[in-house]
Amino acid sequence: MKPLRAEGVLIVGSGQTYHNMRGFLGGSGRDDPAAEAFDAWLREAMTDSATRDHSLIAWEQAPGAREAQPREDHLLPLMVAAGAASGEPGQTALHGHVLGKPISGFRFGKPQGIPKMTKLLVVETSPRGDYSISPARRPDAAWR
Repeated sequence: MKPLRAEGVLIVGSGQTYHNMRGFLGGSGRDDPAAEAFDAWLREAMTDSATRDHSLIAWEQAPGAREAQPREDHLLPLMVAAGAASGEPGQTALHGHVLGKPISGFRFGKPQGIPKMTKLLVVETSPRGDYSISPARRPDAAWR
């Protein structure tokens, strides 16, 4: 995936840093210490390019990991996108809360303005838990 970035391919990974539906639906909307711990760990791991790959390999050992991600299906797209930017800086692009649970998003690579993108690949998970990488349709007016 990393060579695709050099060709102007934008790689977008969908998913969530918190994806415990029982926690969302059965929660009180109050703070969730395990979810907060995992999100904090993930934000730190994503921004440290020197240790990011190793951290993602061992993600299950992170504080609150399985409480926030009972299954890894919604974390896999992040791993693919981060892998495509291995060794490059990462930054937290958004951080907030939904129904009392932390949600964060990340961007990788060195900001160089908005390059002319030649292709867009979307990494997403299915309800079965597998993931796919597919080219997105290019709306020409939006890409200029």
